[in-house]
Amino acid sequence: MDILQLKIIDLLPVHIFEWKSALRKNIFSYLILYILLFLSSYHPFTYIVMLLLVLSSFIEIYKYLEPKELYISYFQKFSLIEKYKISLKVFNVIIIPPFILFGFINTLYSEFLLLFFPVNLFILEIISRKYKNYSDNRRIIEFNPVLLIILLIKSILIVPSLYSIRNNTQIANKKISVYVSN
Repeated sequence: MDILQLKIIDLLPVHIFEWKSALRKNIFSYLILYILLFLSSYHPFTYIVMLLLVLSSFIEIYKYLEPKELYISYFQKFSLIEKYKISLKVFNVIIIPPFILFGFINTLYSEFLLLFFPVNLFILEIISRKYKNYSDNRRIIEFNPVLLIILLIKSILIVPSLYSIRNNTQIANKKISVYVSN
C-alpha cells in the first residue's frame, strides 16, 4: 500500500510540494474528508460545515514552512503570483466537483454556490500569510481559531481580503528578494 501511495504522490508536479508532503503524511484522512464532502452535498448546512472542515485541513497543508534551500530554489524558478495560480488551480480542481454536485442536488439553494469565490480568497489569504511570515528559523506558522475566523470574515466581505492579499504579497515579495538574489 505504501508503494502505491508513493507512486500516486510522485505523479503530482513539483510546484505543489506542500500538497505532496501533506499527502505523504496522511493520504487516507484527506480521502475520507473529501468523500464526506461529497456525501454532505445533500443539505446546505451539512455542506457548509464539511466545507469548513475541508478548509481547516488545507490550513494544515500550508502551516508548515519549507527549508531555506527549497524556498530559494523554488522562488528562483517561479514568482509568488505563479505560486498562487498553481495552488489555486489545484485547490479548484479538488473543490469544484463537490460544488457542482451541491448545485445539482440543491437547485433551490443555488446562492450557496456564490461561496466559491470567498473560499478561493480564504485559501489565498492562507498562502499569502504563509509567505509573508516566512522565516528560515521557524518550522510552523500557527493559525489560532480567532485568526481563522477573522480571515473567514474578511474573505466573505471580499474587499478587505483583496487588500490583505495585496499587502501580504508585497511583504512576501520583499522577503523573497532578500532570500533570492534574482
